[in-house]
Amino acid sequence: MGFRKHVVNKKNFFNRPVWRNSVGNIVIHPLAYYEPENLDDLTALVNEAIAAKLPIRAVGAGHSYSSAPHTNGLLVDTSLLSRNLGPYPYTSKSGDFIEFESGIRLKQLNKELDKLNLALPTMGGIDHMALAGALQTGTHGSNLTLGAMSQMVRSILLVTHDPTREGAKVYRIEKSDGLTDKNTYPPEAPELIQDDDVFHSVVVSFGTMGIIYAVVLAVERLFYLEERKQLDSWENIKTQLQKGLLAQHYSVYILVNPYPVKGKLSALLAYSDRTGSKSKRTLILEDMKRKFLHRIDRAMRNPISQLLGNFPLTYWLFVWLINRFPHRIPHIINRALRTQQDKTYVNKSYKVMYQGLDYLKERAYDAEFAIYLEQDKYLVLLDDLFVLLQHLHNKYRFQLSSPIELRFIKQSEVFLTPEYGKDVCYIGTPVLKPAYGNGILLYHIQQLFMKHGARPHWGKMNEHVEKEYIQKVYPRFNDWLIQFKRFNPNGIFSNRFSRQMVE
Repeated sequence: MGFRKHVVNKKNFFNRPVWRNSVGNIVIHPLAYYEPENLDDLTALVNEAIAAKLPIRAVGAGHSYSSAPHTNGLLVDTSLLSRNLGPYPYTSKSGDFIEFESGIRLKQLNKELDKLNLALPTMGGIDHMALAGALQTGTHGSNLTLGAMSQMVRSILLVTHDPTREGAKVYRIEKSDGLTDKNTYPPEAPELIQDDDVFHSVVVSFGTMGIIYAVVLAVERLFYLEERKQLDSWENIKTQLQKGLLAQHYSVYILVNPYPVKGKLSALLAYSDRTGSKSKRTLILEDMKRKFLHRIDRAMRNPISQLLGNFPLTYWLFVWLINRFPHRIPHIINRALRTQQDKTYVNKSYKVMYQGLDYLKERAYDAEFAIYLEQDKYLVLLDDLFVLLQHLHNKYRFQLSSPIELRFIKQSEVFLTPEYGKDVCYIGTPVLKPAYGNGILLYHIQQLFMKHGARPHWGKMNEHVEKEYIQKVYPRFNDWLIQFKRFNPNGIFSNRFSRQMVE
């Protein structure tokens, strides 16, 4: 076989493979570690797993904090499946449809699209995720017009179990009115399934229905965004939300300090809107402003926070500081919000949607759930969350080490995406991995989220959610389960995460 079987890699234990996610809370010791280079390699690996009756899972950049990547068998690293396969040729529909291999990082994907004067309509806040990993776990930005990243998917090449024999099979999966024109689709190409239930089950299925080889995305002509960030009280921003703030902008993103300082909760409101194209000179100046001038401005406003949060050695000093002096957390978060105020930033859309990744941020994880916007249910949940966090902080000295994150997403038809059927607010509660009591804190937060009927983000901390709860909050769960059993009859794509959450 043409793929490489890893015996030694940069993450190893005495020449045996070890895989860790970005935060390091998930560590996998697979029986074998592979890096397929093409579709034939990937198909051969699934055949091997079926023949040996071994579980098999795929991993990308490792940005998931949940145990979704875990396997007791074969581990497939998709890093080498990173090609732009070009415009999709077998369609008569109008639009820009580009096919990418599943392991391509979003940063590279954005560069590929930029060369074609194209862009993603939306993306998450960072760009080092692998495409399939981002889609399979329901990654989202903050956009009530376009929805999450899964809304861009038009066609999926899935390597999975052949229901007619003990072996692998490749399918192209689309909606009933799918992208592919059957009259021009080659007979020797992977079998085409155009079925709404199948498509809406596979798009977000966290690897339980097979391994994705490639995805066709609906993209847009390159566009530009103008972003502003304003510091205000949470009460003022809450009033703006109730008066229709979300309908006034292309994207709205909010950070809230859940701990009052001088009797008030502070919040940072970030919003962006589409704007006209800019000259190359203007874009260079904008990049310089954000990368240098704004960073210098932040450092001058709060030099201690900037120093502590952006370097390995000072990071550990920061961890010591918040663990030793938990009563300082409200003031530390307030200062952190103050440093993020920026003047207007204008650039290509994907550069504005990218929120940045510093040393501190890469070592935090969170529980994140989605709750309906209707009847202000998300605001009711937030009020209860503030009460809970203040209680845990004041009485037991358990606290978040970062502000609460609020993002807003349009409803979707994808069965197990948290925004299925309803516009939602995603609420994220980040903690640093070494922060004292982070597990206890996230337990109580998850219990509160579930009390309100919120739906978990599949890639975040959700270890206290179980199948009975998923069945309760997802109306199409049983329809999803039919497809799960169809493509995973022998359980080779299952793991402890799927057995807890959906099996």
